[in-house]
Amino acid sequence: MDAEKIEQLKKPENRVLYLSGPVGLETGNIITRQLEALAQASEDDIMMIINSPGGAVSSMLMITECMDNLPNDIVTMVVGQAASAAAFIGACGTPGKRLATTNSRFMYHMARGGFDVAGEQTEKFVRTVRETMDQHMARVTGHTLEAIPEKTRLELFLTAEEAIAFGALDRIIE
Repeated sequence: MDAEKIEQLKKPENRVLYLSGPVGLETGNIITRQLEALAQASEDDIMMIINSPGGAVSSMLMITECMDNLPNDIVTMVVGQAASAAAFIGACGTPGKRLATTNSRFMYHMARGGFDVAGEQTEKFVRTVRETMDQHMARVTGHTLEAIPEKTRLELFLTAEEAIAFGALDRIIE
């Protein structure tokens, strides 16, 4: 994607939506509705600009599953930070169209489930969520499924250049 196309997509009247702040139920609903509306309006690319500390796994999965099921290419561009769920969403953009600014920062980690209670059913649910996320990350980064938990067991902090090497980003823009 050339610089002129990126500039065109950034114009507010064009196909741009913003994921900023925590990824929660309301944000997930808004982003999903916006993605679906833009997809219905045209087959052109949709750009999602991301600056977020992350958030709820369920909302993250809602957004990425919507992205996966649209016919449009989803251009993701991280400006600032993409941590946790937001980094995952950014990595799930269309291959070749996952962008970031020079000073963007990324943080990936193993899903924790978001529960304050322990128990067999909770542990089973968290394990299932981790497996789903690991499968997605393996698919979008090119790493083996076995390698993802090892790389994300603890927080993995990356610069934009390191995110490219990790396979979660395609290009840095100025």
